Amino acid sequence: MSRAISIYERTLECRPDSYWEWYQQANAMRDAGHYHDALSCYDKAVEYRPEDYWAWYQIGNVLDELGRYEEAVASYDRALKARPGDYWAWYERGSAFRQLREYDEAVASYDRALEARPGDYWAWYERAITLARASRYEEAVASYDRALEVRPTDYWAWYRRGIALEMMQEYEKALASYDFALEMKPTAEMAWYRQGKMLDLLGETEAAIASYDRALEIDPEDDLVWYDRGIALDDLGRPAEALQCYERAISIYSDNFWPWYQLGNAHSQLGNYEEAVASFDRALECEPNWTRWGEDYERLSGWVWHDLGIALGELCRYDEAVMSFQKALTIEPEDGAIWYDLARYLIRQGDGLGAVASLEQAIHWGGDSYLEKLATDREFDGLRGDRTFQGLM
Repeated sequence: MSRAISIYERTLECRPDSYWEWYQQANAMRDAGHYHDALSCYDKAVEYRPEDYWAWYQIGNVLDELGRYEEAVASYDRALKARPGDYWAWYERGSAFRQLREYDEAVASYDRALEARPGDYWAWYERAITLARASRYEEAVASYDRALEVRPTDYWAWYRRGIALEMMQEYEKALASYDFALEMKPTAEMAWYRQGKMLDLLGETEAAIASYDRALEIDPEDDLVWYDRGIALDDLGRPAEALQCYERAISIYSDNFWPWYQLGNAHSQLGNYEEAVASFDRALECEPNWTRWGEDYERLSGWVWHDLGIALGELCRYDEAVMSFQKALTIEPEDGAIWYDLARYLIRQGDGLGAVASLEQAIHWGGDSYLEKLATDREFDGLRGDRTFQGLM
């Protein structure tokens, strides 16, 4: 127990009705991290001064530390009855509302804080974060700009401004924000990573890889950077190097869908079909971890079943290949590419009738592009004398 707590406890033995001693005891408890005890002491303090600003404000702060955000808001409201224009109570009230995901209320509180301190960096910055979480990205950028008027060299405002612009698909402007962020903090791994992402989206793939390399110099154990470096190498037609990146990403975090899936594709490009099958199988086991990527697993697993089917077909495992395509079609029944590839492997099985039926579906869903492809695809030469097949053309 700290010396300050002991002193206030001895004082309270003599004066148990003293607001000031209860308040100071509460502060000492709070500073020591004893939040429940601090709350009890603040409660005693407001028994003696029910309208006291400081006690209610600190009760709000302690409740916030305890994750009791609704009660924290109520306490800040009590504090604001005593001081309606107080910056700190409005600011902390905004933070509590943001924790509750009540973003409009949070922004309104930050606005009141800014009425008290129009040039305050933190209120503009936190307001911007809140607007971004509410998907109000244009307003968020404007708030970051106001924060940067106060602190033009602040790394975090430039970095988060870049993310907001990224969400608006303003990739060149986002890149400029990340560039400024890196001027402020050249060792910021995530800024190098996001700079790389923007360069890749803008078609500057070699430059993107250089940015990923800078990120990996700082944190060589970031699986997302290894993964996106692999994607960039794939885009440059360098699957062998991409494969090494996917393997490195998997060695860091083995339950990611995307690295396993792209590893399978890289193996397929290199003709390593056994390894591709194993990678696709592993990707399909990663469903429970899909939330990390924020995507719809079931829909995208259709891609895996399709690509698994191709790899199995190249290994002459036609029955399994057909089953994979059929599984893909239960997920994406309107995908012309899956129907077309199913037809290719049905013909290898000797099922001409099934192949023609699949081609009909491919043309129905995929249009004339599949008619053009079919006209020159040697896979179907054995069907060209068939009247049903001719009817497709």
